[in-house]
Amino acid sequence: MSMEIKFNINPPGDVRGENSVMNNFRAESLTELEIFIREFLQNVLDNRIDSKVEARVNIQLKKIEDQKSLQFIDDIFKPAIPFITAAQSTKFIKNDRTEALVLEEFETKGITGVTNNSDADGNWSKFWHHQAKSNKSGGLNGRAGQGKISYNMMSNVWTIFGLTRTIEEPHKNYLIGKCILPDTFNHDGKPYKSQAFISDYEKVEYGIQPVPYEDENLINKFCNAFLISRQANQIGTTWVIPFPKKNPKDDLVSKNDQIIQAVIKGYYYSILKRKLSVRIGNINIDKDSIIELARSQLGKSEASFYAFIKEIFDQNTSLIYETILFSPKWTSFDYLPEDFLDAKKSSQLKKTFQSGQIAAIKLPITLHPKGSKKINSFITVFIKSDKAIMNTTEAFIRTDLVISEEKKITKLPGNVYALVVADHPEIASFLADCEIANHTKFDGSMQSAKENYSQVPETLAVVRKGIRLVYQYLSHRQAQRIENLLNKFISIKASKGLLTKKTIKDEEAKKEDEVKNIDETTMISEVDDEIETDTKFFKIISKKGGFRIQPGSSKFSKEDLPARIKIQTGYETIDHEGIKAFLNHHPFDYNFKDPNSLISIQLDSLSRVKDSDTPNELQLDIEGVDFSAEISGFKHNSRLRVRVVIY
Repeated sequence: MSMEIKFNINPPGDVRGENSVMNNFRAESLTELEIFIREFLQNVLDNRIDSKVEARVNIQLKKIEDQKSLQFIDDIFKPAIPFITAAQSTKFIKNDRTEALVLEEFETKGITGVTNNSDADGNWSKFWHHQAKSNKSGGLNGRAGQGKISYNMMSNVWTIFGLTRTIEEPHKNYLIGKCILPDTFNHDGKPYKSQAFISDYEKVEYGIQPVPYEDENLINKFCNAFLISRQANQIGTTWVIPFPKKNPKDDLVSKNDQIIQAVIKGYYYSILKRKLSVRIGNINIDKDSIIELARSQLGKSEASFYAFIKEIFDQNTSLIYETILFSPKWTSFDYLPEDFLDAKKSSQLKKTFQSGQIAAIKLPITLHPKGSKKINSFITVFIKSDKAIMNTTEAFIRTDLVISEEKKITKLPGNVYALVVADHPEIASFLADCEIANHTKFDGSMQSAKENYSQVPETLAVVRKGIRLVYQYLSHRQAQRIENLLNKFISIKASKGLLTKKTIKDEEAKKEDEVKNIDETTMISEVDDEIETDTKFFKIISKKGGFRIQPGSSKFSKEDLPARIKIQTGYETIDHEGIKAFLNHHPFDYNFKDPNSLISIQLDSLSRVKDSDTPNELQLDIEGVDFSAEISGFKHNSRLRVRVVIY
């Protein structure tokens, strides 16, 4: 029996074209190696025999020099090289056929499931025979069923091998390989499929079924050729990626160091929680070694942040001081009022935070699954402030994954480390349904989320604002200082003359809901012009069809931020002048909530807090001293009144 890749003819009725799933796992900021390590280790964590036992992984970059081994490998790939070359339009260099990346899992279940039915529901068929389909559920790390493509993307020949001994059949070894090319292709004038197995076969009713090799003699030859060191009777899986691709970092950083860095950055949380340890060459990354390795590999700043996370779990925060449980009412606020917590809890929490200790807060969240009752879940926020922290740093963890683009406070001033953990099964399941395929951020429009839950965008907005509200509550500054600086009524010259402080106050008094701290109110003219104000902190520039708000001659200092502003707008008519322009706005005129609106909103160092219930109102947080907001697209033949409220 021999091993070789066999590509099949692509019949006229089958699909042609690129493998679109590959594009979901390409990123400017990450190499294919970094993407692969992230996807591979999440599968390891999901496949542990016992969720309370640490999974171990051994990663070795093997240099293959023995002529017998090289011949065995050549026999597999040599017949396929013309096909692979035709598919990717690149030449395969023989010298590349001397390396293999070998990854061995321990304390995992192996690739379980039926091995001779492509349509089965087990892990075996989902991994080897299905694309963009997974049998994972709940809060497990990988849910989209797409990440496995990153294994093939790591290889110069787009091929992976899996040698597994499962918990279901601990006395059997199964070996199979698969090549997935980026596109269908023609060779010698004939069309071919882009995928091919390296396997044994069985004849079935509908054709030929790929099945794994079970012949121990062949498996031993494979293990010898690729220098596999694990004992044959150990449960788990050994993965072999032949001829790993080179990347631009290879000239500067060794492949082993790249793997070490990728493991630390992607899985520091799981390593510090003792869910995972990884050995790369002779270097072992575990709870005890990760901080020093991070310091030498990634720098002092990242190592300090990981030390903060290590501190959380080393000291068992809940035993040192109480983890504060917020009322479920926190979700209805955009800023938590001072009296949100009772005086004792508030004092305890702020004292902890201000003394440089880790404050722990549990935030209840209500989920709305379709077809069943509401479910109560929670996220946990760990936060620490210290002058020794050079840069505010935060991380959002869903189960074990670092969701890298879900950051909400890094642009705010301060010296803070923060960790948001969503590992309660219910919230983890909800967020898993919201994740995009490459796990970098959440998206409320994901089909799986819409199928399983109601109020998805609203729930996601609540999850996202939690860390910001906690941070602002704990770091609340002297309110009087802000009021002294910002609580001014400003007179502005406009096309109807001078609007005095008294006029503004009189108009405001007529409203049922009095809004405090009015900073600017003006009518926008058709001429680009700077509008005079009696404050040095804002400058409003009238532009045709819109306006621009930017800092005045005296900028806010970092200590004065964050500050929140509300921008209200409205068309003036004969019947609706002044304040009435805001109150009698019709959403048919324009709607800031409508993504298809003709209104253009360009923000710099400002962020939208949420979509206000009022369609002519924007709520923004000033995040930096050099902020600007340019809003345009209003009717040119209507008088627009604008008001800025600071609160």
